[in-house]
Amino acid sequence: MTAQLIDGKALASKIRTKLKQIVSKSDSAPGLAVILVGNDPASEVYVGHKERACKEVGITSTIHRLPENTSETDLEELIETLNYDDHVHGILVQVPLPQHIDTKLILETIPPLKDVDGFHPYNVGRLAARNP
Repeated sequence: MTAQLIDGKALASKIRTKLKQIVSKSDSAPGLAVILVGNDPASEVYVGHKERACKEVGITSTIHRLPENTSETDLEELIETLNYDDHVHGILVQVPLPQHIDTKLILETIPPLKDVDGFHPYNVGRLAARNP
């Protein structure tokens, strides 16, 4: 089997066009909540890309920018609030988190069905088992 060159930009554009069509036919726009703790420049860029991509296809995105010194408890409480928000269909906690926050604990606070990155142990296990 020979290698196949993939045009990532063209493929992404095709996927976004299809997503835009799907979202436009939906009764309500899907909602993404992004949580960014601190001022990591690379994380800012990544989150900005997600925000633009959501806007392009009609997904509602809300970015929760929290200071570097946010407590683990405050972060957990925000995630719990988002877990029960019917307008939030996906939650993305941008990592890395500050050192004083237990990343594993925070990622486990997101319910598997709202885990955009697939980092919850349940989702990782299903991926490892090749079970969608």
